[in-house]
Amino acid sequence: MGWRFRKVFSGGPFRLNLSRRGVGRSAGIPGLRYGITADGRRYVSVGFPGWGVYWIKYLPSGGSTMGPASSMPSSTVLAPSRSQPTKPWWRQKGI
Repeated sequence: MGWRFRKVFSGGPFRLNLSRRGVGRSAGIPGLRYGITADGRRYVSVGFPGWGVYWIKYLPSGGSTMGPASSMPSSTVLAPSRSQPTKPWWRQKGI
């Protein structure tokens, strides 16, 4: 297990977290916080103050401009269906 570094500066409901990765920031009240990690991920955290028990949910980035298909692998989006071979239009109608 390696050494870790973290320093927290608090001022009212705001916190700045300095770590090896960079600067994270958060705001909230005891037991409920909204924050942005040093690498830019947004999160909401709910916990029991003083117990050290909390739940954290990372929020979706929302920066996608490609729409819902951008989360699919390219092979799924671009692969043709191979369930039935395609026939020329004159053979499909029985001519």
